[in-house]
Amino acid sequence: MKEEKNKKSGIARLLEIAGRKKGLLFVSGFLSVMHALLSLVPYVLVFYIIRELTKENINFSLVNTYVIYAILAAIISMLVFFLSGVLSHIAAYNILFELRKFITAQVGKLPMGYLNNRNSGTLKKILSDDVERIENFIAHQIPDFVKGIALPIITIVYLFFRTGILLQSAVSHF
Repeated sequence: MKEEKNKKSGIARLLEIAGRKKGLLFVSGFLSVMHALLSLVPYVLVFYIIRELTKENINFSLVNTYVIYAILAAIISMLVFFLSGVLSHIAAYNILFELRKFITAQVGKLPMGYLNNRNSGTLKKILSDDVERIENFIAHQIPDFVKGIALPIITIVYLFFRTGILLQSAVSHF
C-alpha cells in the first residue's frame, strides 16, 4: 500500500509556498483589518455629529472635534490600506520569484528528452502566465478578502455593543 501525502490546498498551500514571506502576508492582513475598523469611524462620528446637532444646546467645539477625527480616520484608513497593499505586493513578488526559481531548478533536473518532446510555449505558460495568476490572488485578493470578512464582523460587534448601551440606558430610565 502506498502512503499518500496529504496535499494542502487553498490558504494552507499558499502559506506553505509563501515560506519566509508569511509574515508580510499576516501584517498585510492585519493592516487590512485596521483599515476596515478605521473606515467605519467616520460613519460613527457622523452619527454623533447628527446627534449633537439635533440637541437644543449645540456644542460646536464638540462637533468640530468629531469632524476633525472623522477626517483623520478617513486619511489614516486610506494610508493603512495603501500600506497593506504595498506589503501584499512585496510578498507576492517575492513569492513569485521564489516559485519561478523553484520551477526552473526542477526543469533543470529533467532529462533532455523530456524537454525535446514538449512545446516551449507550455513551459512559458507555466513560468509566466500560471505563476502570474498567483500574484493577483496574493497581492489583491487576500487584503480584500480579509477586509471583506472583518468589516461586517466589526460592524455587527459595534452595533450589538451600541444597541446594548442604548437598551441599558432605556431600561434605566424606567
